[in-house]
Amino acid sequence: MDRATVPAPVRRKLSATGVFAVAGGPAAWYLELNAGYALASTPCFAGTQRLPSLTQGLAWTSPLLTALLAVCTLIAFAAFWLSLRELQRSHSAGTPDSGRERFAALWGTVLGGGFCLATVATAAGLLLLPRCTG
Repeated sequence: MDRATVPAPVRRKLSATGVFAVAGGPAAWYLELNAGYALASTPCFAGTQRLPSLTQGLAWTSPLLTALLAVCTLIAFAAFWLSLRELQRSHSAGTPDSGRERFAALWGTVLGGGFCLATVATAAGLLLLPRCTG
């Protein structure tokens, strides 16, 4: 077969939506893990000394910690939902060149859903464990 008669695969540019669909869940969890750790532990220490309760004036970190958890969970869920919609669309299209899109959407669904659950699991520690004792 002549090379001129074989169609070239369709290559699409990387979109911001595609990057968010795959990386949004892990990025949201990473943000929540690091910023949440700082918000949860910093008010409980004076230098290297652990305090039995929150430092005066830093009680505002509790609502901020809860808001951070909620926002990061919503970001991870949005990445999951977007990937799931893209996965369903690529299955219904059924074109031979949609394999890459389907692969990225599948991994976006797995990562978005998994990291959404991991972020929600952090809520158990936030709700059940005391902040400064331990």
